[in-house]
Amino acid sequence: MSKSIKQQVFEFLNGSATYHLGLTTLDALRIFKTTELRKIVSDLNEEHNEKFVPVIEKTKGKKHARYFLRSYLERQLEQTINAEISGNWLDGEADKMINKFYHVKDRNFYKEKANNE
Repeated sequence: MSKSIKQQVFEFLNGSATYHLGLTTLDALRIFKTTELRKIVSDLNEEHNEKFVPVIEKTKGKKHARYFLRSYLERQLEQTINAEISGNWLDGEADKMINKFYHVKDRNFYKEKANNE
């Protein structure tokens, strides 16, 4: 029996070889032949402990969302914050990463977290 599109999306967003790529609606159309990525991600977030969140990307002047595993984004952000704290060259990079979060509540949460570090 073939896997459902939802299961394929889940595996893509969790796969060790693909989770860092994220997934846009255009990617989902090309790879999985579906335009309902937002609905699929919403359903997955209700069904699983692993949460997927959108970040804002700008390509050719157009904004769109790319979905990632929340824990992956948190690890990336943590590394960036730690690099800034240790005085490395990344001044302002954590703010840039935080500003890419699609939802304002996520941005505010991570800005507060970064300020407390």
